[in-house]
Amino acid sequence: MTNLNYNPTSVSPPGSTLCDLLDERGISQKVLSIRLGRSDKNLSQIVNGKAPITPELAIDLERVLGTPARFWLERESRYQEWLTRSSITEPTTEDLAWARSFPYPKMAKYGWMPPTTVAREKYYNLLHYFGVVSRSAFSAWAASLRPQFRRSVLTTDKDHLIAAWLRQGELLAEDVDAGLYDEKAFGDAVDHARTLTCEAPSKFVSELRERFSRCGVVILFVPELPSMGVSGATRWITPSKALIQITLRYKTNDCLWFTVFHETCHILRHQKRAVYLETNGSKNAEELEADTFAANHLIPVHAYRTFSDRHDFERASIEAFAQTIGIAPGIVVGRLQKDSLLPWESPLNLLKIKYQWANGE
Repeated sequence: MTNLNYNPTSVSPPGSTLCDLLDERGISQKVLSIRLGRSDKNLSQIVNGKAPITPELAIDLERVLGTPARFWLERESRYQEWLTRSSITEPTTEDLAWARSFPYPKMAKYGWMPPTTVAREKYYNLLHYFGVVSRSAFSAWAASLRPQFRRSVLTTDKDHLIAAWLRQGELLAEDVDAGLYDEKAFGDAVDHARTLTCEAPSKFVSELRERFSRCGVVILFVPELPSMGVSGATRWITPSKALIQITLRYKTNDCLWFTVFHETCHILRHQKRAVYLETNGSKNAEELEADTFAANHLIPVHAYRTFSDRHDFERASIEAFAQTIGIAPGIVVGRLQKDSLLPWESPLNLLKIKYQWANGE
């Protein structure tokens, strides 16, 4: 995150510059007030920073002294900004406690925040990150999201972490050039995504991004914050642009690809005003439909039934079946485990490909 703050320790009023200029030219304030058609009192207030340099006065000074009006207006603008910043109160104890509720070091490690150990800087950096002016404004914004959440566990103790993770998706999505949403084209892109399950992340990540963005859907892989408990999320950030965020919560290819297809179902079939969060626990009808969509898109129903009915789950058989239907064998293992046809602790877990973030996590 780039900080472009103009934050000097002190700024003199533009009137002091005017006073210096008069001394340099040997012009008294009395003479200048006459030439400007202003009272001595008014000019004295301006010189002492008690009255601002208005656009009208800036133009008059340009006419009388030859100094560009924009010079005076810029000096006045910077001075007023400094005055406003200087009057901002320090964060309260409650503000600093709110800032501590976020895993700031982790967010800084991810590049979401400037690194700092100063409590007040953390607070103001978090406000900047969320694009809000205060802790109460953040609470109002987060509260506006909650009615849109569609998730399996309806607890709210992690909502501030989820909000931080969703905000990162918003910020990253701003830099993605996506077309207008095209449902048919996106459906075709989802079908094609199945062919990428055997590819390495260096290939499938870029291809998913390219193909989805053409259809008006941004897909991002965003690290999970500690204890957040979310595998993926889907929402519409504009009426014609959708966003899918994926974590590496379980770090294996069967889980990642199941989440990808699960989230695409929400875009293709469910309402636009919701924020769909993939978490643990019992699921509502929309989440169950998305689960079924993901399972059947990855492994076609008839092919899976024929294979599973044979109960031949040796490694060679799984690899042969996966090759026949064109997906990674680890996905087949994960499906068999989910259907209780294989134990979760199995030597066949070696067929699952493990992923990690570029920083090694």
